Amino acid sequence: MPSVTVPVPARLEGRPRQGGLVVPWVSVQLGDGTFDFGNMHNTRASLCFVESRCQIDGQQIAPQPLVFFVSERSLEDLTTTEPPVHPECAAYSRRACPMVAGQMKRYRRTPSRAHGPAGEVCFDPGCECGGWVRTPGQGETNAGQPAQRWYMVWCRNFAITVPDEETRRHLATGAIPTGVSIGAKILDPLKIRPVA
Repeated sequence: MPSVTVPVPARLEGRPRQGGLVVPWVSVQLGDGTFDFGNMHNTRASLCFVESRCQIDGQQIAPQPLVFFVSERSLEDLTTTEPPVHPECAAYSRRACPMVAGQMKRYRRTPSRAHGPAGEVCFDPGCECGGWVRTPGQGETNAGQPAQRWYMVWCRNFAITVPDEETRRHLATGAIPTGVSIGAKILDPLKIRPVA
């Protein structure tokens, strides 16, 4: 939770809140009606990549530029698995998100809240998620690891990436893009999260 109240941009006023934070459009809503900030709703994340939608408010980002949050590890090859955001949503998130704002020293050690009773049954029978489904590898590589530096990167174009054959097969069936390759030379990314 942020220690200081972060002003919420007008475009996010209608978004639900949890613990004082605006709930991103891509956050998984659990069976008990709460949200798991650590997991993305795969269908919505996919729409963000394919339709240039903002992961925070779900609206299309037009006109450009798009903003991406990029971890230090991903900055070298200009890739990210984080969907794009509007510039004003990025300004809010860089101060409000505990990980990006540098308030967390480590990634979560425990399994996602979706692994427990809160995530057992989707609360909305009309939801296209079919219930929460664990994505192999998601959240496991960073579990308990020291937090990385985060950067905001502005760009005008990107290419959807598919890193391996198994994921390509899933993508061919209409499944989920896994991230993007940012199509721009980054001269001076804005570091927004110091080393913990």
